[in-house]
Amino acid sequence: MRIRLVMLTVIALLIVLPLISCGESEEKAFLTGVVMDENTRAPLPGVAVYLNDKLYETGSDARFQFAELVPGQTYSLKVSREFFEDYSKDIVAVYPSPGDQEILMKLMTPEKPQPSPIQDVTIVPLKSYDFDIKFGIDRKDISFKEIGSFIAPDKHKYVLTSKNRNVTPPIPGKEEENKEPEELKSSAIEIGQNQWIDNGEGYFKNDRFHPGYRDVWSLVNLTTDQANKALKKAMYVVDEGETTVSQHKVRRLRTLAIISEPIVTDKTSEKPQMQKMMVEMTISIIIEGELKGVPVEIDISTYRDIVQVRTWASVMLTNLNVPFAIDPPPVK
Repeated sequence: MRIRLVMLTVIALLIVLPLISCGESEEKAFLTGVVMDENTRAPLPGVAVYLNDKLYETGSDARFQFAELVPGQTYSLKVSREFFEDYSKDIVAVYPSPGDQEILMKLMTPEKPQPSPIQDVTIVPLKSYDFDIKFGIDRKDISFKEIGSFIAPDKHKYVLTSKNRNVTPPIPGKEEENKEPEELKSSAIEIGQNQWIDNGEGYFKNDRFHPGYRDVWSLVNLTTDQANKALKKAMYVVDEGETTVSQHKVRRLRTLAIISEPIVTDKTSEKPQMQKMMVEMTISIIIEGELKGVPVEIDISTYRDIVQVRTWASVMLTNLNVPFAIDPPPVK
């Protein structure tokens, strides 16, 4: 009797245990990480990250993520980006996740550095032009954009669209409560030291001239200055050849440069603190005629290791030296 009871118990376990195991779901592992330049620790967007046959391309935050991994299984991680040495490593999936993988990529040393075929760009020959400017920390989240016109030496007309940053920071896990910053739009006309502003209800004379509006326009000059530094100190230059933009014959270049420069402070120092800046740029430069050297398109990304912030700017210049007028607006 006792033997029969034991046998029945064993048979029952053999039947029930598979059913229990089939009903259980095995926890899946995941892998997250960030890709940075080894030299400046700049976050690197546009990096191809492979985990076996899966591909993830990093965005502006330089992060990647792979899910649904089998704990204990070994995966091949491979990372590649133009101008950088390939990176590879075997990864054992772990549950729970051990945290971010920090991938530091090393710039390749050029076998024979090729200097930029164009060393200097300038906007000095321009007496007038239209401009389209965008600026932001993230290409998907533009902090401001500006479309307008300029007549030398001191006439500006433009529409400025910016993000209202006086909002509550995003709350992780509560996406429904996170609000997109409101866009603010204003128009401005400046003639010398006279300024008129329209915030949506018509132009009014701004008796207290606000130079902040012009500070945004000055991004054209700042971007041109950064472009010259990148062209002179570029480690890599990709010449994409000649083309035509707005009826001008231009040459398009792509560059990557690591620049060391002093940090400008109010205090003088015998040994100023230095910062490293990574500059990546695509630029189209006029190569003939009286406007030779004038950039018509600049797309530039910079990262300073001191502030640890990557910024991006896009500048397009059109209607170069085409005569037009900027007159005072009718006021309300």
